Amino acid sequence: MDRTWPNYRGHPIGVKRTCIDGNFETDTVLEFCRKFSSSKIVAVRGNPGDAAPRIAKIKRERNERKGTLLRWQARFFNVGVNAFKSALYRDLAKDDCSAPGFVAFPQGLSDDFFQQLVSETRVAKKVMGRIIWGWDKPERQPNEALDMTVYATAAAIMTGVYQYAEATWRELEARYDAPTDQPAPPVMRVSMGQKLSDRYQGQGPVRKQYPVRRL
Repeated sequence: MDRTWPNYRGHPIGVKRTCIDGNFETDTVLEFCRKFSSSKIVAVRGNPGDAAPRIAKIKRERNERKGTLLRWQARFFNVGVNAFKSALYRDLAKDDCSAPGFVAFPQGLSDDFFQQLVSETRVAKKVMGRIIWGWDKPERQPNEALDMTVYATAAAIMTGVYQYAEATWRELEARYDAPTDQPAPPVMRVSMGQKLSDRYQGQGPVRKQYPVRRL
């Protein structure tokens, strides 16, 4: 949790908030989270359904074996994954790097990462006479990159990143964009369109090269 990574200028950047999937071995996950401040690390689980709130604290969760209320449930949140996935896929399709929500990635990520990122498609199913929309993926297709991106976005919201004022962003840019004596090697940023071809689920043809964007 104390590890840092250098940005392209060489400034160290650490982890502000971490979300751990607590849908499996919930008690073990919550026990681990208790070792850290709740402002640093929390447990989450996906809550499907278009009507599910994006982030909601779990108020009454019980130990599956004993039936008792979990002691650290204040560190446990439901994440409305449908809303996050829809927003992510919409932003991945953006070509303009200056558009709000444009997503950029560092070069060097494997094809497997991007296949996982867009592994699911939005589908409609008829349940008891009603049309229910959800997300589905091919059998045995890994989707960890998509899950991690969704939970990382939830962590950013919990941290308050989406509520930062423009002055705060200018301050952060000035702090982390300033030259250092030992800058890290420059990192090119590439858009989703540059990396993916139309053989990947839900994406269009490969798009033109974009200029470097500093993130």
